[in-house]
Amino acid sequence: MIQKVTGFLLFFVLFSAFACKKSPADLSEAEKKSINAEMFKAAKNGNHDKVKELIDNGADPESTDPDWDDSNPDYSAPSALQAAIAANHFETVKVLFEKGAKFPQSTECLHYLMMSENPDINIVKLAENKGADLKYVDLGGDTIINLAVGRGHVEIVKYLSSKGVPYTLEGKKLSGSQAIADAQKAASEKSSDGSDKSFTGIFTSGSLGFEGSGYYIFLKDDSGSSMKFKSESKPDIDFFVTSEETGMPAENPALIGKKFTITYTEGSETDEKGDNVKINKYIKGKSE
Repeated sequence: MIQKVTGFLLFFVLFSAFACKKSPADLSEAEKKSINAEMFKAAKNGNHDKVKELIDNGADPESTDPDWDDSNPDYSAPSALQAAIAANHFETVKVLFEKGAKFPQSTECLHYLMMSENPDINIVKLAENKGADLKYVDLGGDTIINLAVGRGHVEIVKYLSSKGVPYTLEGKKLSGSQAIADAQKAASEKSSDGSDKSFTGIFTSGSLGFEGSGYYIFLKDDSGSSMKFKSESKPDIDFFVTSEETGMPAENPALIGKKFTITYTEGSETDEKGDNVKINKYIKGKSE
């Protein structure tokens, strides 16, 4: 008797979970528009758990930017997948592919990824596996290897060279070994030109920027001086975790009070008031 009851309860739980999931056909046009916009924002911000939840409840895995200005005929609205790739969110990219998103041809999202401080090579490999053309040339005439070389992304350059992606300079095709050497030189110059700085202190708090625009990390050193750093994409250290209450990134309480060294550059940005303010741009972190 107990076995029958247990079996029934298990069936009921599984049936209920399945029944709660929705398909696009279950939603009104207004609901589709709303949930797709929410999913795009979650993908752009790297909230992969929220992306999965929204798709399971009817969001289109190939939703596009609802606020896109389509006045430029050379570009079309980016998909959630393109936004996640460009913002360097590997876990979100993986979820979107698993949920059926397709890698579009003639897209520059991998080019934008190369502009990140620390682009995840796993995104490049996964995108290639899903049909990305690593030799695609953008409107500026560059392949992603040209951008990776210029930014000093040595490991990515090595991978692209092994895949036969051509490296050109001033219209001249150069060897893969030259691409690697140039990337190593760029990485060396970047770390020794004095533009990169570091700060060591304990992690005191973290927050999302205005409308989810970036991640802010706060550290305090032994003298009591505090500094704020901004990372455009999720930092390489888990300063943020997904909140069970909101489904959004929140400071990781397990790291509060622990010491880190952050490498950064000084720059500026426009705040929510439209004012130009100084900002310390996060490059990478290291636990002390």
